[in-house]
Amino acid sequence: SQSMREILIIILIIFSSKLFSAPEGIERLNFFPDADAWLRTEYSHTTFNIETPRETVKAKEVNNYYNLLTLTYAHKFSRKYFAGLKMGFEDASENGVLYGIPFRRRFTSVGFIDPEIFLNYRLRSLKKNRGNIDLHVSLLPSLGYRKISRPTVNRFSGRNSLRTQLNFGFQEEKWEFQNSFGFTYNSARREENEFLGVKLRPESSFRLDFNFSTQYALRELLFLSGTVGIFYHSTEIVRQMQGEKRELRSGTGSLFKVALKRKISEWSLIEGGYALRRSEYFVKGETSNLNGDLNSGQVFADYVVLF
Repeated sequence: SQSMREILIIILIIFSSKLFSAPEGIERLNFFPDADAWLRTEYSHTTFNIETPRETVKAKEVNNYYNLLTLTYAHKFSRKYFAGLKMGFEDASENGVLYGIPFRRRFTSVGFIDPEIFLNYRLRSLKKNRGNIDLHVSLLPSLGYRKISRPTVNRFSGRNSLRTQLNFGFQEEKWEFQNSFGFTYNSARREENEFLGVKLRPESSFRLDFNFSTQYALRELLFLSGTVGIFYHSTEIVRQMQGEKRELRSGTGSLFKVALKRKISEWSLIEGGYALRRSEYFVKGETSNLNGDLNSGQVFADYVVLF
């Protein structure tokens, strides 16, 4: 009938416009795309180094690695916010020096990390005379105790973490800028480290950070970005069951990051880059003290697709 044909034509027009219309924002430094949902797959390899130059050979220089694969999905529930879930799988090595124990030998473990539930809320959109403001809130609920042993169990942290971050962004022609202020709270946890033969109880801690980022459009589909930042990690008290109490991982640090983005289409993008983090490291214990630097270098690559 005539009415049925009109309905089919309307449905086809809506579907075609959705399928072929180009969304905006996939390449933005202030990422908040004009799409119903987005999916991100990311791989990173991090080398982690602790140097305590004045200490014994057992703790003088320690190197570790972290291989992480994550999958993130976010859905837009209204014009102003996305809500999503991030899952990850990690292959990593550690030493007792990370906990202030002068034990140089490495142990490795493989498994899933804690999931992350997050909300991205656009408080203010970009206008001619003012920038945008975004609020990011994420929760990493613990799925169980952290247990380190020779058989692989998981890579859970054994603690709950809550992070809030405010981003202030602005765009002017080929340039884009962002200032971000973040606060992370980590609850206390219990850890059974069968490799070291100890039970640890790290208490709660927090972290403050500030980052400044900029991005420049080299070409229509190619974008170069850079980030510099500083952060502060509070003192973390680690109690060892039937052992000493230690204060560790306190002090300031810096971040340097560079990345290159390439739009495959209006719906998809690939990115690769390198990040360098430097910070102070010290342990104040009842029987031993460690002082030095904690550095990490990270190579990462990710793929983003909009829906």
